Amino acid sequence: EQTEDPKQAKTIVNRQVTEVVTPGTAVSDDLLETKRNNFLVALFLDNGQFGFAKIDVSTGEFEIGEFPEFEMDETLSAVAPAEILIPESQQEPFDRRFKNTLGILISPREDWTFQYDYSYDQLLHHFGTLSLKGFGVDDLPVAISAAGAILAYLRENQQDRLVHITGLSK
Repeated sequence: EQTEDPKQAKTIVNRQVTEVVTPGTAVSDDLLETKRNNFLVALFLDNGQFGFAKIDVSTGEFEIGEFPEFEMDETLSAVAPAEILIPESQQEPFDRRFKNTLGILISPREDWTFQYDYSYDQLLHHFGTLSLKGFGVDDLPVAISAAGAILAYLRENQQDRLVHITGLSK
């Protein structure tokens, strides 16, 4: 978008990227199916469990959970995500598992965005709380790692367009 008034510009008008649209971050009615959620999902594997976070940016629906790794295929099939975020270091296991079977964009992200402390802080900052106990998710560390990574990704791509995301459930 233009970041200055064209009448004030002496040369080319300054522009900035204000939003990056990916399959999981689309909010325009032109890009969405009306009878189906558009979920962005983050997955994080840890000791046979996978942390799962899903968000529909257009509605603000935000849920997390932890499941045994063997339930991952069923969980993803039920959600039918538009895009999946995974840590870069876990790309090989996910590629082996889902390569050419899902038809979904898999976006590897830097590992540090899935670190528990960073993710927990992302959630506290976003919701303006001192803990996550009020959401009933404080006992889900692997899912919290995935949820924080989603918020970091959205903040990077949507910038300040996340005020409608006001709740978190499991």
